[in-house]
Amino acid sequence: MVTILLLCGNLSTVRAAWISDEIAVTLRRGPGNQYKILKSLASPARIQIIEDGESYFKVRAADGTEGFILKQYVTRQEPHAVISARLQNERFFITRRRWLKRHLRTPAKRANRSAEKNGRVDREESGAAGFAG
Repeated sequence: MVTILLLCGNLSTVRAAWISDEIAVTLRRGPGNQYKILKSLASPARIQIIEDGESYFKVRAADGTEGFILKQYVTRQEPHAVISARLQNERFFITRRRWLKRHLRTPAKRANRSAEKNGRVDREESGAAGFAG
């Protein structure tokens, strides 16, 4: 019985976690660690591949800086973070467009609805007055 309690106590400290895919990669002047670091590029930075070397790509960063990055850090597939951000953005605009369609009518439609509503009220009032008289 004591053993069971101890095991349960250890299980309570177990928590879910994820490995982060966010990294910073060095952009170097040449294809090797001995070359000067020009800058760091954080994922998911978009780059252009200019040349394909043995273990390095010569690339151009978004700001125009050219240098070398180890191939192991480069993928030609769009990263999940970029896809997720794009989908969230699209969802926001679709939701916003739906809300605007429902809640903001054109002035003409609002005027028509207002006139229809007032017409019903006027008819009801005139009908009630005619009935009472």
